[in-house]
Amino acid sequence: MMHRNEELEEVQTALEESEDRYKRTLSQLEQERDNAKRYKVQIATLEERLVAVNEQLENENAEKQNANRTVRRLEKRLKEVSFQVRLREWRLD
Repeated sequence: MMHRNEELEEVQTALEESEDRYKRTLSQLEQERDNAKRYKVQIATLEERLVAVNEQLENENAEKQNANRTVRRLEKRLKEVSFQVRLREWRLD
């Protein structure tokens, strides 16, 4: 009878160790799940920021293009005015 009790105790000890391992594994999996949720939130936040930065970049590029067009137009006008001034000076001479 004692032999049977020892076997049962060994089985119980093995089951308790298995249960402890499973609980640790479950805890690790839950922690990884929670980390994954946090990472998803961080990724979503970074994606939103990326969209905002891309929009800002597009706006700045459009502003730069407009400024470049304005500069070219003003340079052209300056050349025209300079030519007119030289032409008047030439006529006065």
